[in-house]
Amino acid sequence: MIKKLFFILIIAQISYSQFNDVKVKVDLRQLRDSDKYIFDRFPEKIKDYFETTDFDQHLDYLNISIKIQFIVESIIQKGNDVIITTQIIASNNSDQNYYSKVSDFTYKQGKSFQHSNIFDSASSLIDYFAFLFIATELDTYELMGGNLFYNRCIEIADEGIQSNYSNGWAERRRKAEKIKQKDELRNLRFNFFLALDEMQKEEINKDIIVNSMEKFYANLIEINNNYGRDRTTMHFISAYLHEICKLSQHSEMQQILIFLIDFDKSNKKTYNLYLNK
Repeated sequence: MIKKLFFILIIAQISYSQFNDVKVKVDLRQLRDSDKYIFDRFPEKIKDYFETTDFDQHLDYLNISIKIQFIVESIIQKGNDVIITTQIIASNNSDQNYYSKVSDFTYKQGKSFQHSNIFDSASSLIDYFAFLFIATELDTYELMGGNLFYNRCIEIADEGIQSNYSNGWAERRRKAEKIKQKDELRNLRFNFFLALDEMQKEEINKDIIVNSMEKFYANLIEINNNYGRDRTTMHFISAYLHEICKLSQHSEMQQILIFLIDFDKSNKKTYNLYLNK
């Protein structure tokens, strides 16, 4: 009985991360060789933080893959710590790509990253990107499903703006707000993934695919009317080019392909190929 209770306790303490494949790269070419030792095991620590932190206990079903690159520009000594100034490029290896032109945080060799509700210049920066990827992922599961995590991004940014390490936080706040407020693209992504998930089932309900692609098409028209050839939309379309074409075929909505020939001229040949099948 005691062994059984012990086993249950261990299981209860197991935490799940929402990230299962994180690749971290650190570019130190702008630093002097004598300063590079500070970043020993830094990539491993960032990777471990993403892959072992439970950012929300209710989201153990998420398995997000990302890659994140730090382009370190300078370090300034401040007591036992150093202030790192870096660019950050983050991607989910598909349709989500984020660039932060400048970020400041304190770090020292051997420092560990701790997840907390209290603002920390380093950990909160990582949390911001984690929440952003979680938000965009949840938008594919439920209509506007990422709102809570977009709000968390904005809250962290507000704290960052008020901190001693405010560089870049106003820009990151604008980025999170802009994504959250672009309902048309969020709806388009949700309807696309709803159709794609149905298409991948053993027993397909074609009505769900047709209904979802009709809404997808309406979202596409809205984006064109409101934003024109919006860069984030164009990147999403390129990331899922063939899936969009196949779903358009399956739902017998050639009008989507015809529209995309003009809207996305860089992939015109592909759309014509599917139209002629």
